Amino acid sequence: MKKYILIAVLTLIILFVVIYVSDYVKSIYFDDCIEDFKDAYSLIKEKFENDDDLVAKYDALVKSRSEALSGDATPQEVSFSAEMEKYKTKVYDKYETINDPIGDEYLPYRAKNYRSDPSAISTNNLNEYTIINVYKNILDRQPTDKELNMNLQDFYEKDLDEDILKLRIYNSTEYKIITNMQSNDVKPELVANISKEHLKDKLKKFYKEQHNTELTNTRILDILVKCYVHLQFNDYLFRAMLMHDKYNEFEYNIRRELIVSDNKLLEMFDNSFILYELRLIANELKKQDIIKRKAMTTPVSL
Repeated sequence: MKKYILIAVLTLIILFVVIYVSDYVKSIYFDDCIEDFKDAYSLIKEKFENDDDLVAKYDALVKSRSEALSGDATPQEVSFSAEMEKYKTKVYDKYETINDPIGDEYLPYRAKNYRSDPSAISTNNLNEYTIINVYKNILDRQPTDKELNMNLQDFYEKDLDEDILKLRIYNSTEYKIITNMQSNDVKPELVANISKEHLKDKLKKFYKEQHNTELTNTRILDILVKCYVHLQFNDYLFRAMLMHDKYNEFEYNIRRELIVSDNKLLEMFDNSFILYELRLIANELKKQDIIKRKAMTTPVSL
């Protein structure tokens, strides 16, 4: 019995010694490893920051890795990513150039939908034929459902007619692309240039009504045309821009710049105007115009 007790005691002593020695060795080795790791990390970091070739190789590796991961993305993930980019673009008013039209959510309010007016059915049918015919003759295609509905609504609210619709299309980016591709024509841009002059005359009237002066600076006029296109050819939004508190500063900054690219112009536009503010002003202008139209249609005797 004493023999077994002695063996058990000796075993416990041996285990205690082994654990104590192993902990002591481990602590020394681990501390040394930490110091070695810190030294190696500092050397690698210094090498990485001072070696441009190493940085370029690292960036290339990261890019290839991201491309490989994107290749494994499902169609749903790709679609979701694209929709998120569109959402961020609308939320933060991000567009690539001034030639990109703003979102429909910034357009002035709709007083009444044309579909809810039974008395306008025959007129809507005639307007629909006119719109389709204009798109077919100028762009050689049918209008999309969205384009058709928006134009029918503008026709119904008396904000659009056939001549103005042609003016918009002739000055659109799509028509410019078509004319650039039609190199067989003698002067494919002739109609667009004539239409642009009509558009300039229209914007000059808006400018004179607001600032009580003739706009003779052709450079400013060309830039206002781009702003008008950016605002989806909407008269109320354009007039709201002209009467905005920061418009004079906006025009002054343009005059001061020697060269204003489309990207630079968009940056200057966004720094001067907030689209929701322009929409609020445009809503008031539209409301006043609707009241005036109703007053003009009311008999004098009443």
